[in-house]
Amino acid sequence: MRGSLRACSVAALVAILRPGVAGAADDRTAVAVAGPSGFGLQSADGAYRLNLRWLLQTDFQAFLIDRPPGVNASSSFVVHFAAVQMSAVMAGGVRAQLFVDFAQGRVTLLDAWAEVDLAKRMTLRVGKFLYPISEERLTPGIWLPFVSTTLASVLLPSRNTGIQLYGEAIPGVLKYNVALTDGVTARIFARPFSESVVAPLAKLGMGVGASYAHRSGLLASPDLPVLRTYGGRTFFAYDDGAAADGGSWRVVPHLTWAWGPVAAYADWVHAADHVGGAPISYDAYGVVASAVLTGEDAEPLSYIVPKHPFDPSNGHFGTFLLVGGVGRLAIGANAFRPGAANPAAASRTATVYGGGFNWYPVSGIAVLSSFGHMFFESAGDAPVRPDENVLIVRLQVAL
Repeated sequence: MRGSLRACSVAALVAILRPGVAGAADDRTAVAVAGPSGFGLQSADGAYRLNLRWLLQTDFQAFLIDRPPGVNASSSFVVHFAAVQMSAVMAGGVRAQLFVDFAQGRVTLLDAWAEVDLAKRMTLRVGKFLYPISEERLTPGIWLPFVSTTLASVLLPSRNTGIQLYGEAIPGVLKYNVALTDGVTARIFARPFSESVVAPLAKLGMGVGASYAHRSGLLASPDLPVLRTYGGRTFFAYDDGAAADGGSWRVVPHLTWAWGPVAAYADWVHAADHVGGAPISYDAYGVVASAVLTGEDAEPLSYIVPKHPFDPSNGHFGTFLLVGGVGRLAIGANAFRPGAANPAAASRTATVYGGGFNWYPVSGIAVLSSFGHMFFESAGDAPVRPDENVLIVRLQVAL
């Protein structure tokens, strides 16, 4: 995903000649570019650039052992994600991005933003962007080692629309985000030992994010969470007629770490909403660890570029990654009072254990295999939802 662009002249396609000098291109000549950042055009001096990327995630999903309620088939194929991403760089350092998903017969605008550097360590971004409250929520989905986020991030929006200031207060050590959307979100993240000679500490990162908003939901748009399993089944939702009607806040401490071929990240979310005039709390945590089996150094929440791309004739097969994780989510008792959530249909807790094996044959292509065992607790004497055991195998292409 990262790397310098390789440029080749296409003067035959777009030729702008220097006056009086035949065949010589000036700084306005268009140049074709191709590389890890996609395909596109740029001016010869690099001041203007337009890149286009294509991203695909197609899944095979199988429910194993006991199938959850309402599931009639044990397996299915689905195009989970099929998107086009367009990014641009313009004069004056203005950058912009448009990201649109066409999967499952819908057109979904994911990102649409423009940004400019206000100072050496401060960037202004305006539009729709990744929710800046934790490292995992700021990580593109194609970089995650599992096919989904941790259970803690289920409580967090993936994106929001508004205005954001971000940057590195201390390069390589301390970065920050402050966003004004439907409320206020702020985050700091530090790597205090990034210059340490103690190798196990050099990639340790620690951060905390928080948000607050006042929500007033409507019958048609209650502005309340709907929580789903890794298999895509709803395990918690409020009854029809319930709506947010007060303060909503979140606190999200999070950690990342890597040393040699091993990496890990963890987050904890404490959140609260008001429904029917009563406060309702949510608590969740998630921990994911991974180990590269083919010698590359690991980075938490980062796409792996194979050191030796797939080339069987020379004994190279790409990179292999082993992944494991655990998470738990609990919902406060106030959520199950009359007029809120129905205990017979909504679970009070969910716990997941997961494991995975990933193959990265070449840069930009991955095969992710993730298995999750998820079990639930009900509120009061309500029936307990059956366990969910799901295997998801994903082919992922980013070109």
